[in-house]
Amino acid sequence: MKATRLFVLTIPLLILGCSSGPSNEPPAPLNPSAGPSVSETSERVKADPQEIKSVLDLPEYPGATVVDDARLINPAFSPDERRYVLSRKSTDSPEKVAKFYEKELKQPAAEKEKSYEIFGQTSRGNGVRVNIEPDGTGSSFVLVVIAYLKK
Repeated sequence: MKATRLFVLTIPLLILGCSSGPSNEPPAPLNPSAGPSVSETSERVKADPQEIKSVLDLPEYPGATVVDDARLINPAFSPDERRYVLSRKSTDSPEKVAKFYEKELKQPAAEKEKSYEIFGQTSRGNGVRVNIEPDGTGSSFVLVVIAYLKK
């Protein structure tokens, strides 16, 4: 009986809340880059290479040069995760680097104007996004990693 009364009281609220009429405002565009990104609102600290090796179950691209390893710190992040931005360079073509990460992440790369982007998960469930761009005769690429510490 109590549940029926609650249901009867809830219906008018739902109807009133949903019947605000048409809006003259256009819908907000779906643009994920409209606001600041997580990397823009997070503190960047130098990441320890040993720490990265201990949490990331993804091999380094063979022969790549480390440009920068940063860990992102933000109070909004879960205490059970670590986020990294790993910048690399290679003398290999963007296509070759993309093929390596397609194989490792078992996901196809999206290509746009000789640049590639791959989203995937490692075998332990760490989320990885790889952005690869031409750089002179080689390529530069950035791995954005969300490493989950508890599994």
